This record gives sequence, C-alpha cells and structure tokens, in this order.
Amino acid sequence: MSSYPSGPPLVSEALFNLLTWVFIIPANAILTIMGVLSNLANIIVFVNMTPIDTMSISFTALAVSDLIFSIFSVPYLIINILIEIGIKDLYNVDLRSLIFTIFLFQKPLFHKISITIVTFVSVERSLCVMRPFLIKQIFTRRRVTIILAAIFFSFIIWMMPAMVTVELVWIYPFNRTAPLLVRRTRPEHALAESIVHLSAGFPLVLITQVIIAISAVLMASGLKRHQQFRQAASSASKSADNKERPVLKNDKCKSVEKSPTSNPTDEQPSKTSITESSTPTETASNKEQRLIKTVLVLAIIHVALNFPQLLFYIASFLVPEYRSFKRYNNLYILSSAIINLFNSVNGMVNTLVYITLNTRYRVIFNKFFLGK
Repeated sequence: MSSYPSGPPLVSEALFNLLTWVFIIPANAILTIMGVLSNLANIIVFVNMTPIDTMSISFTALAVSDLIFSIFSVPYLIINILIEIGIKDLYNVDLRSLIFTIFLFQKPLFHKISITIVTFVSVERSLCVMRPFLIKQIFTRRRVTIILAAIFFSFIIWMMPAMVTVELVWIYPFNRTAPLLVRRTRPEHALAESIVHLSAGFPLVLITQVIIAISAVLMASGLKRHQQFRQAASSASKSADNKERPVLKNDKCKSVEKSPTSNPTDEQPSKTSITESSTPTETASNKEQRLIKTVLVLAIIHVALNFPQLLFYIASFLVPEYRSFKRYNNLYILSSAIINLFNSVNGMVNTLVYITLNTRYRVIFNKFFLGK
C-alpha cells in the first residue's frame, strides 16, 4: 500500500482493487455497449419518425450526443483495463498519456452537451404546459435545429483551446531502446484548462440541474392541472347529459311550426356544451401530455443521476486532499469511476423511457427491431 503523509486513506488498495474488478469494470463494459446500441436505435427510430416535429429533432440530437459519448467510452474502458492489469505502454505508446490527451476533454464534452440539450428540452416543455400554442409558434423546427446546432458548436469551440494545447510527442527515455509516445502540454494549457473547469465544470452542472428541476416542477404541476380539468369537465358533461329531458315525437312536430314573427335563430339550440365552454383557451392535447410526461421522466432521471457529480465537485472544493495522488486518491478515483457509471446510465436509459411513454417511438421500434 502506498504511504500517505496525512494519514491512512479511507479506501484501502485491497478494497479499491476489489471494487474496480468486481463492480466498476464489468458494469462499465455492459453500460457502454448498451449505450452504443440503444442510441443507435434511438437515432434510427427518430430519423424514420414522421411527421418530424421539434421533439423528435431534440431527441435525435440528444441521441447523437449520447452515442458519441458512448463511443468514446469504449477505448477509454479498454485502455483503463490494460493499465489496471499492468500494461503501461503498448506499441511504444504511453497509455496514460493517450487517455489524458484524447479522452480528458473529449469524453466529458459530449456529456455536457447532453446536459444542455436536456435542459433546453425541459424548458421548452415546461413553457409548453403554460402556453402550448404560443410556444409552438416560437419554437419552430427550424429554430430548434439552429439552437441544437449552436449548443454543439459552442461547446466544441469553447473547449477547443484546452484540447489543442495538449499533444503527443516522441521521447527517448534512457531506460528504453525504442522511443515512447507521451503527452506534452503547451504553456497556455493551464489557463485554458482552468477556464474550462471554471465555466463548464461545477457552475454548468449546478445551473442546468437547477433549471431542469424547476422545469420538472412546472411540468408536473401543469400535468396535474390538465388532469384535474379533464376530470371536472368529464363530470360536468355527464351531469348535464343526465339532466337533459328526452325529446318526444310531438315536441319535434311542434318545433317545426314557426310563427311568422319568430326568429329562426331562436329555434336553434346552443351547440356549445359545458365541456367546450369550460375549456381554457390553451390546453395541451393528449399527444402533448404524453410528450410532457416523457420529458418529465427524463428530467427527473437526469437530475438524480447528475446529483452525485455535484457532490463530487463540492467535496473536491472543500477537502484539499480529495485529489489524485493525495491522501484520498483511491476514494477520488473510485468516485470518478462511479460518476462515469451514472453518466453511462444517463446515456442509455432514455431508450427505456421512450419505449414506455412514447407511442410513436414504440411502434417504429417494434417495426424496425422486433418485426412487429
């Protein structure tokens, strides 16, 4: 066991290795494969979904982001397994340098894009609960596509300085006969990395989770109001039907005879039922309510799975020794691995939500993958 100047670690080397091989690595492998397959299925289904609406566009963008995240997770997992079994370099390439060069920013980049897309979708649906007709006019398919493309490009451009200031170079170690490809950072990398962590780290996760939580509350309250209104309207309609007097044949005959001074409009009964007169000017249709339920469940799952990441950031800030190569190194690495598992779950659980709550998705999914 490594010596720690500030005291013993909370997680021993034996426990760390046990959790890594028994839980972390197998779970990561399963979730990564499921993430790739499920998001490929999501893209196929939403691309073939007609008519194309704003929600299918948003869900497609979310699936693309989650798919890229899962694809980056495959080599990341393989390289980590090689390092854990003692293979530090392969084909003259330092594996740790490869991880920190290719996956340090690229893999979290698309997780942050997914966070932002879920935030946008949650805000859109929460507004749609209150003003469905107005929001449909504001968030058109073209505008939603532009917003989603802007999310992708803005994050890539924002994190580009931190990614391009890291490079792989050949060195010639004195204890090796062959050169070794290792990671090297440029002088400006420290500043670029600090900017990314200060803007796209804890502040981004905190702000987006608060917005998603507020949107989820608005969606839940809106759905409750719609359900209460429909129940009240249905009860009022049944009560009115029971009170109506049945029309007799003689009554029909009498109604045909009109006096010369009678107004034709007086003979026409009102066609506005109690349900129609009680309906608010803007109410969500059954389809809209199903979409709102889908986004609501996604929002709740998203907040629950990203909450440990907030705790991780707070612990890193409050406890100086909760870092790599510090006293709580094993706990820090283990926490990072568990958070990565939550991110992987977040990237593949959407498919289960769509199948359960989205009828159009379920029909197309069964057609393409189950032959029904």
